[in-house]
Amino acid sequence: MGEEPTIQFMGDSFLVGPGAEIYTVLDEPIEGYTVATIDLDDVRKVREDRQLIQYREPLAYRSVVKKY
Repeated sequence: MGEEPTIQFMGDSFLVGPGAEIYTVLDEPIEGYTVATIDLDDVRKVREDRQLIQYREPLAYRSVVKKY
């Protein structure tokens, strides 16, 4: 959980691997950091297996990044 003057954040900070596995969690209610080692070969394998990039539709992003 975190807080800024106009925003309150809920939840913990964590690092998630390419296969959605949780590597490490920073669950203390204080500022801090956590470190994990990520195997880049695992990242490549997951990307090859899932092929998500081929389904991207960049034109659909315009409404998401539009300035108000």
